[in-house]
Amino acid sequence: MIPKMLATEASDFLNISLPAIHKQLKSKNLFFSKSKNKVFFDHESAKKIFNLTFKPTCWSWLNLKGGVGKTNLSFATAIRLSLFGAKVLVIDLDQQANFTQACRISSENKPILIDILRNKYEINQCICYVIPGLDIMPSRIDNAVLDNM
Repeated sequence: MIPKMLATEASDFLNISLPAIHKQLKSKNLFFSKSKNKVFFDHESAKKIFNLTFKPTCWSWLNLKGGVGKTNLSFATAIRLSLFGAKVLVIDLDQQANFTQACRISSENKPILIDILRNKYEINQCICYVIPGLDIMPSRIDNAVLDNM
């Protein structure tokens, strides 16, 4: 998974011309790629183009019913924020670990939130790199006991 932002999206967001985005990419020597006359760039280039400051924020998606789009919405939001240059940490608390699986992380031998609460690990030991700008604290079925805490 290598998410990319279209240069046209950046020009719309910044309210500047597409050639101005192209000029920034070239003059700042930023990574970009072309495909079928479209220009794309990644998280690292986005940080330098947008130069946005992000205030630490916590969002959560919660619904007891399954199949309502919690994972899809949170995944799309996390990826999109990273493409605007934000550093995102997702804490997957779902015992089914759908977000963890979507990130192609195998959590079988990785520490998770319940391990932190049992004082077996520190938080930084549980964080896994996914892509530039996106990290995850994975989950697995063992987090089911969180419902009883």
